[in-house]
Amino acid sequence: IKSILFMNESLSSSEKGDFEADFDNLDSFSQEINIDKSLYSLLLEFSVQSRVEKKINEVYEDLIKKISNVGKDFSSIKEALRENSDIEELIKLEKIKKDINSSKNNLKDKPINTFMSILNSFFKETNREFFINKEGFLNLRCNYPDNKQLTIEWYSLSMGEKNLLTLLLLVFLNRKKEVLFLLDEPDLSMHISWQKRFIKTIAHLSPKSKFIISTHSPAMIDNSLDIQFMNLNSI
Repeated sequence: IKSILFMNESLSSSEKGDFEADFDNLDSFSQEINIDKSLYSLLLEFSVQSRVEKKINEVYEDLIKKISNVGKDFSSIKEALRENSDIEELIKLEKIKKDINSSKNNLKDKPINTFMSILNSFFKETNREFFINKEGFLNLRCNYPDNKQLTIEWYSLSMGEKNLLTLLLLVFLNRKKEVLFLLDEPDLSMHISWQKRFIKTIAHLSPKSKFIISTHSPAMIDNSLDIQFMNLNSI
């Protein structure tokens, strides 16, 4: 089982090669900040996945249109088979239609879109939302009442925003693996309303994984989840 440690805003992994980004591309200020380096390495990986998914989605959307056009012809074919009492061919036709509908549902599976929806659910109360720019990186858009907008680059986010984004990306990008996450005080600089949702969110993002978390915040404990917690003060 793979293990990942988040401690002092830095990432380390039991698998060689993880989180080894080229930090020379960062400005000298970000190169001195652990959370910037951690976030940057994850954003690089996310940008690759987002560009790939975008291209796949374009191909899938075109395929769905073609599948839908084929579906329009089913009614006339079905009626002709009924008139000729060709039961065997009717059964085959229904099976083909079922397979097509199943394929259309599978094509709707877009992990990046799902992640963006979960991520933005943390920011909707403040009229802000993340979006994917042309390079596949994440930027934050602030929406104002007068229809004006302000775009914030990832390196200009607050410490709490960087912390949350780093951890959600970390879990999301490892969602298909069985991972033991060791998170040391992930709630630092994080708004209390985010703390209350954090454990449930990461458990949803990576259901195959296990999490060992240290925290000083009671808000992190979610009684609705099947979790075990220990108060070290009682030892």
